[in-house]
Amino acid sequence: MAKKNIASIASIAKIAEIAEFDDKRKAIIASITNGACNADAYRAAEVPEKTFYNWMHDDLFRSAVDTARLAGRNIRIRNVEDALYSTAIDGNTTAQIFFLKNRLSKEWADKHEIQGGADKTVINVITSSPSKAKPTAIEEGRLKL
Repeated sequence: MAKKNIASIASIAKIAEIAEFDDKRKAIIASITNGACNADAYRAAEVPEKTFYNWMHDDLFRSAVDTARLAGRNIRIRNVEDALYSTAIDGNTTAQIFFLKNRLSKEWADKHEIQGGADKTVINVITSSPSKAKPTAIEEGRLKL
């Protein structure tokens, strides 16, 4: 899967600079970058709702708002990822399991599918912790692939 373009604070600043937005528009863009919804952003900048939505008809301003929203989302996701990683490194086993299952899902899945045999039978192998694991049919030799 290809990575999507990630909006950055620098790209928002560049758009605002090129467009020579006034302070109110820059304040709205900054608020949205920090996670505010449209209404909270235009209220914080003391801009009437109608004015904000009139500005949204300007392609450059709309692009800046959309870029700001994406940048803010990416920043929040990165912060949560960093916090999860720190918690996992600090020894929280639940965080470690969650991190590994989401980052290395094929290697850390609870259930693995094995396809084999002449009829291409799919076998679901459910893994458990090594101390409680019973030998599987494959390990016991009862099932040949």
